[in-house]
Parts: sequence; structure tokens; C-alpha cells
Amino acid sequence: MIAGSVEPDTGTFTLNGKDVQLSSPQHARALGIGIFYQELSLSLNRTIAENIFINHLPMKYGVFVDQTALTIKAQQYIDLFKEVSGDNFTAMTKIVDLRADQRQLVEILKALATEADILIFDEPTSALDRAQVERFFSILSDLKRQGRAMIMISHRMDEIFEISDRLTVIRDGQIIATREKKDVEPSDIIQLMVGEHTLPPTVSASTSTLKTPDRHSILHVKDLSGKGFSRVDFSLNRGEILGFGGLHGQGQSAILRAIYGANSIDSGTITVNDTEYNVSHPRAAIAKGCAYVSGNRTYDGVIQGRTILENSTAVYANTMGRFVLSSSQLSSEATAALSKLQH
Repeated sequence: MIAGSVEPDTGTFTLNGKDVQLSSPQHARALGIGIFYQELSLSLNRTIAENIFINHLPMKYGVFVDQTALTIKAQQYIDLFKEVSGDNFTAMTKIVDLRADQRQLVEILKALATEADILIFDEPTSALDRAQVERFFSILSDLKRQGRAMIMISHRMDEIFEISDRLTVIRDGQIIATREKKDVEPSDIIQLMVGEHTLPPTVSASTSTLKTPDRHSILHVKDLSGKGFSRVDFSLNRGEILGFGGLHGQGQSAILRAIYGANSIDSGTITVNDTEYNVSHPRAAIAKGCAYVSGNRTYDGVIQGRTILENSTAVYANTMGRFVLSSSQLSSEATAALSKLQH
């Protein structure tokens, strides 16, 4: 709403002491408001320079893009991250050729290039490594000294306490509390976020009510190789949760997509319950009892423009092997699943 993308139902918005009604993102930018959206909005087949200035490209004769001016202007922003951006991060590099962290840097540069007095960052560090985060925070500190005002949304508690002056907790769409950073500890903020008492850090895992998994391997991956990963080995036991660690874009998703049949496998073996597991597409994986929740919500997670009912029962309809199902048939399945999220 502050960035002009969504129209509010009620309430007022005051900018520099004056009431303002934002009519569009262009109107917000004209008033000095810039935003980094959590879901990246990059044009994959255009260059870094073109993406940074997509809303205000320098023109020649009012008709043609001034490529020389564009490159010079873009380089000034690209240089902000030159020590941490990695290889092939140049003005003329196309977005499609960039890693996930580099794409996120371009989105950050898009926001910075607005030169807005108010900057909003929604989960800007999710794909960045620590060196990139430190450089980003250094840039924000410089902007703060210049008098810029910033809102940063993050679930990373260490980053919130590192960069923020005041902290506001929102839960279920309502402001729960606003605190000066110097007056609170991370545990205070966590309790405000979850709305209930959490276990003290001294409680050991042995006192948990979770069942200890048995040692029977239900899934075994051996020497698995494909695009983005090489010779991966791991086992998953029945009743166990296995966590994959590492920086964003280091092959974790590629491995999981390969198991789900969405990515190809060059070599290696997968066994499930001691039986060879070969799938060439997601439908085959679903038929064998495999489910996948993608980290890329926009492209893989939901069918945008369709209802919650249709989205939540798409796999169920597939496993039924039916081409036509009525909404009444699907609603009972959807209701059972959605009721688990009501508590």
C-alpha cells in the first residue's frame, strides 16, 4: 500500500506532514518511495543495466535508449557490490545468466537506483551470503547518515537487531508492539511474534516429546549427479526429518527437484524401501508417494488466479486419475487439509 501497488480500504497516509492518496506505484516513486519486493520482478532476457533502470531508462532523442549513458549510470550502482557480487556481474550481463544471489543484488540495485527518500526492503537478504549482507548493511548505514528513512522486513533476528533502530512486530495482520532496539532482547521479539511462551534454551532435546526415529532407511540416495549437483549421498530414516544446509542456490533445490522428477538425473541411484526408484516426471513421483513443496512459490508453488480449492486439490485430482471432478468432490479433501491450518 505504501508503495502504491495496493489500494487501502481505510486509514490515512501522511508524508512529510501532508495527507497523501497514492494512486499507483509511479505516483509513489514520484513522491520519493522506493521498494524491494520479496518476489523478484526481473526481466530475464534483459541486461543488469536495463533491469536496474527499467522504469526510467535514459533516452536519446526521446526515442532510443542511450546505451552509453545507461551503462555508465548502472556501473555506479554495480560498483557498490563489486567486491562481493562474484564473476560475470557486469552491466551487459543478462539476468538469465546470473545466480540466485546475483539476481537478488540486481533487485536491490533497482530499489537503490530510485534514489528515494523512503526505501522499503521486504526480505532483501534471503539469497545473499554473509559478505553480501555485510556490504548491503554498510550501504544502508551510509544512506541512513544521509537522512534516508528505511523499513526492512526480515525473519532473521540477528539481522534485524544488527541494522534496525526500532522494531515493530506484526501478527495476523495487526501491530502487536513497537520497541526501541536498546530496550529488548531477541527472545522478547520472538515471544511477541509467536504469541506464546517458547521453551527456554536450556531445555535439551532429550526432554522433547518427539519420537526418536528408527534407523530403517526409507530413502537412500547414492552417487546422485545432475545439473547443479554431483555425487550426492544421503539416507532418510523412517520418522526422521533431514535438514539440508548451505547458502541459497548451492544445489539443494536441484537435488530435491531431481528426486521429484522435475530435474533430470545424469547418474546415481535412488531407492525407496529397498526398491529402485526411477521417475522421469513429477506425476510418476506422486504415484510413488512423493510430495514436493517448492521454495519458488511464484513459479512452482501455486496456480495464480485460481482458487485455494483448486490449488490445494490439484495433486489429489491427479492421483484419482480423473479428468473431471466436481467442486463438491474436491471440497471435502480441501476442507480436511485447510482445517489443520486454523489453529
